[in-house]
Amino acid sequence: MLGTLYVKKPVSESVPDWVDFFVKDLPVGDELKRLKNTSTSAILIKEVDGRQFAIAFGHGRHLLDLSCIEYRFGIKVALNVIEPDSISSIDRQTFDAAPKITKTQTIKPTSLTDYSVNTEQDLLRGVVGSAKPEFKKNFGSIVAGIDSLKLSVITSLETIDELLRNSLARFGSKDYLVSDSERASAFAWVDNLQAVPDPIVKSNLDRQLWEAFEKNDFDGIFMSIPELIEWEEISGFAYTEAQSKDSEKIVNSLDVVEFKSSLRSDSSLETLRNRNIFVVTNESGYVKRFSAYRCLYAEIRLVDDASLYVLTAGNWFKVEPSFEAQINSHFRSIEILKFSPPFVEYNHEGEGGYNDAVALAAGKEYLLLDRKLIQFGGKHSSIEVCDLYKTKPKDESLGKLVHVKRGRDSSSLSHLFAQGLVSSTLLVSEPDFVKEVNSQIAKNGGVMLPSKIIAQNYDVVFAIVDGPAGSVLELPFFSKVNLQNCVRSIKAFGFGVKFLHIPEAAVYLAKKKAENDAKAAIKKATTIKGKGSLAVKAKPVPKARSKP
Repeated sequence: MLGTLYVKKPVSESVPDWVDFFVKDLPVGDELKRLKNTSTSAILIKEVDGRQFAIAFGHGRHLLDLSCIEYRFGIKVALNVIEPDSISSIDRQTFDAAPKITKTQTIKPTSLTDYSVNTEQDLLRGVVGSAKPEFKKNFGSIVAGIDSLKLSVITSLETIDELLRNSLARFGSKDYLVSDSERASAFAWVDNLQAVPDPIVKSNLDRQLWEAFEKNDFDGIFMSIPELIEWEEISGFAYTEAQSKDSEKIVNSLDVVEFKSSLRSDSSLETLRNRNIFVVTNESGYVKRFSAYRCLYAEIRLVDDASLYVLTAGNWFKVEPSFEAQINSHFRSIEILKFSPPFVEYNHEGEGGYNDAVALAAGKEYLLLDRKLIQFGGKHSSIEVCDLYKTKPKDESLGKLVHVKRGRDSSSLSHLFAQGLVSSTLLVSEPDFVKEVNSQIAKNGGVMLPSKIIAQNYDVVFAIVDGPAGSVLELPFFSKVNLQNCVRSIKAFGFGVKFLHIPEAAVYLAKKKAENDAKAAIKKATTIKGKGSLAVKAKPVPKARSKP
């Protein structure tokens, strides 16, 4: 059997949007209106060795149900075929407070090391490279893999089975992990995150994700578009189709709390799969949409499984245990300072008020540098050296550069660690920055830093306000990964790095709980009232039917 070919005829012809720009002012405007856009898509389905392959023609890939494809098929084939020293392009996602999707390409093929891959934070999403000599006959000279596999090779309906069979064999191979002589494999880090194939495990992960979603437990859960987008071509995002057509309701960034507020009270996990997030482009009338589920990022640890799982772009990954153990070992190796005066439990309206209180209680021991911004590296670049500064005394104890942040969400922690890294980097590398810092210190009556800082005399302290007294300081996994990279750089300069866990006061926690309970009661009352109204006025909503 040669296979089954599915062809989608164009629904209609349409005039290009750009034509309207010329119609009124050019004598050939009417002629331009006769221009039409059409597109025809096709998919060839072939079965080889018990597996079904879909070969796309035109825009045929858009006919596929993405939930049915073999995730990372193309990239696994490519990794087992290409030369690690002859890569033309890579797509990656960097896990951080704001995960970044980037595509990097070089003028000529080069080694993977030239792409500055961070093997601890980067997920390889796609790769383009030159095939090894032994594979060029079957796969061509250039191989590109993401989920799909792209090749430039001569074949036909009669011979394509051999190509598909060879691709399937390369997909199942582990050759990309084999070391080259005495060197570690260039792609050994790729499996730090492993796709979860077991439907039962994925179902359990989804169930636990939805439970957290219902409880508004968004620690480690946020939203982002799962693909590269051309930011200069979009005007914003929308949580409903109606919202996407109202320019005043289009938002600049996605927020999981705002998205949840757009859902009905009887929503479920299936709602997240079927609901769309809309990317509104500048091109009139065009809206790109993504399943809300694919836009979720989450870190979940199963109740009955010690392993850590990460949801990104609609797919679950299991963090390789040895990688997680290494990251956690580094995190536990960072000393936690004893919580003691002048630091007090948090019962303030913001970090600024807390820092003011500590500085006031400390007298001359700690100097307040919070909100004392220094313009350095350009008039638009403002840097805060730290929140609280402790001068190095003449005895053996160390000076301290204390950075304070409340909460454990990834975004806040990323800002905290970046502040410590940028500040320490400038202190040891930019004498002019030290002069500006000393100017601020002098204005506040403190003891100035030496013009040439001896980094070994100072600790960079990350002070995190979170949880009641006696609780254990814990961070999201990829915040720990981010922390490790920052700490390595800070320590390379000679600084020490410490943690300080600042507890929230019992009275503060009780006050916040009362406020949240009041908000929940109001929302519940509003929901019940709304349901009563709908029961009288609304027509039954037909069930959505899935596409064939």
